[in-house]
Amino acid sequence: MTLKFESDIPIEAAGLMLCKIVGEDDLKISETVTFQNGRPAVMATLNRASISGHVGGSIDKNTRFWADVIDENGDGIGEIKLDRGSWTALKTKWMPCKMLSSQ
Repeated sequence: MTLKFESDIPIEAAGLMLCKIVGEDDLKISETVTFQNGRPAVMATLNRASISGHVGGSIDKNTRFWADVIDENGDGIGEIKLDRGSWTALKTKWMPCKMLSSQ
């Protein structure tokens, strides 16, 4: 079975960093969460989050919730669009993480 967002996740994916816009333009980011099993674990985690909301699609100027896709070196290698439900499910249940700061 192919997931709708599978093509959005690079082969080198090893983790995620949650991002959201609060208010007009206040960027909030989380600590990076890396997965021991790399891309398969990233895909499983996003699949679980998709039960609670939308995962995937094009990021545009109206996007408020997304995750940066991280490789094993901690470098950003892509982004995946989320909605409030999927973002919250990731943050609170599937990859609990601490919010770091505003950028």
